Amino acid sequence: MGDHGAWHLATHFPDRALGVVALAGWIKKEDYGDSNLFFRHDIANSDVDPAVKAVMEACIAENDVDRHVSNLQNIPVLARIGANDRTVHPYFVRRMYRLLQAWNISVEYTELADKEHWWWDTVETNDGGAVNDKQLRDFMLKHMKIPSAPNTESCHGDSCSQQGAASKYSQGVNNPSTFTLTTMNPAFGEGLRGLRILQQVVPFRRSRVKGTISENKVILEIENVAAFILEEPDNRPVAWKGKSIELYDIDGRRKFSQGDVIKVLASKNFYFCRGRDVWLLWTTYSGDHRLPVTMGPSRRVAERPFIIVTGTLSSPSVTQAIQELAVYIANLFYVTSDTLAPVVPDVDLTDALKDKYNLVVLGNIGENSHTKEFIDKVPIHYHEEDHLFYLNKCEFSEFKTGALFLAPHGSDRPWGVALSDPLPQQGTGSASLI
Repeated sequence: MGDHGAWHLATHFPDRALGVVALAGWIKKEDYGDSNLFFRHDIANSDVDPAVKAVMEACIAENDVDRHVSNLQNIPVLARIGANDRTVHPYFVRRMYRLLQAWNISVEYTELADKEHWWWDTVETNDGGAVNDKQLRDFMLKHMKIPSAPNTESCHGDSCSQQGAASKYSQGVNNPSTFTLTTMNPAFGEGLRGLRILQQVVPFRRSRVKGTISENKVILEIENVAAFILEEPDNRPVAWKGKSIELYDIDGRRKFSQGDVIKVLASKNFYFCRGRDVWLLWTTYSGDHRLPVTMGPSRRVAERPFIIVTGTLSSPSVTQAIQELAVYIANLFYVTSDTLAPVVPDVDLTDALKDKYNLVVLGNIGENSHTKEFIDKVPIHYHEEDHLFYLNKCEFSEFKTGALFLAPHGSDRPWGVALSDPLPQQGTGSASLI
């Protein structure tokens, strides 16, 4: 990942960053080399509805570091590249430099003449070169020496607590009074200044929170946010505990007292939630509730250990077809991701396995004994008799029609993937991945 990894970590986990050193990196994978161009060379590109393509692009927008530049406010940045770099064109770093400047972010930019993607000698022989020369060492030493809040310890009865001891590198002084958090998908990343978006009004659209911090109050301007939570960060703390919140969005203004803020800080079961026409302090949680850990897109199922569950309820020919599909999926993950995905028949899936793994369940309601448990939790309905899919009032009856959706699998796991695809033995039958 190199420099691109540095951009990713800093823009999505800014409260963990003291500074950013980005060396010769691209902004987004789709712009890096011809093989990654989104849909450019796809043979089916002419048949794809532009609206469908937009949905697919929205699912990967969370990986675009340029869309999240605002999160680097108040974090020092050093960006540099060799002027003759033939691996990553200097355009990408220049572009990030201009975006950082637009957000008034403190950034040092260096483009070294006659240097390519890698070098050993910047000024003198073997002086640290591309990744450890004097400029880099000076930058990192400077921003690792920012003083932290003094450690204090207090004891009451049998309990003691420490403040300011989380990290000797925590930035605890000269805190800025404004911030702008940008999120494309709450499932990827954390928050900024301790504020983390939990839900969006419209999924995979840009969500933004602009904060203005004063002595006793924080004003928040909200865009496309349905719920958020607070915690006190070690870096650039806000002192949320001593402040009230004044919140503005398209529906108007809402005030929360210091007591409300303290409740949210003290318990993970409290968060700020947008109701029908007013913001509330919310305490109710359901396992079917979408929060970052259970959000999509569907690839997140494979980001933690998962098993493939095959259906055995139907005829031998259908059961065999489902088994072959499971083996294909498992082999595909092994070849492309070096990931082992065990294949388990539905009759062997125990509660212990269900609790331990993410699930990929193959087979419709009449083919897999576990499918109904998940499909009942989504607004898609499958009629086995006539082989039709229904989404609310929409009916899908075309041959080879499939459905890819998410279904809840507990409160702490990504939502399962569902894919329906006809099996030759059934004509218009289906196999489901959940």
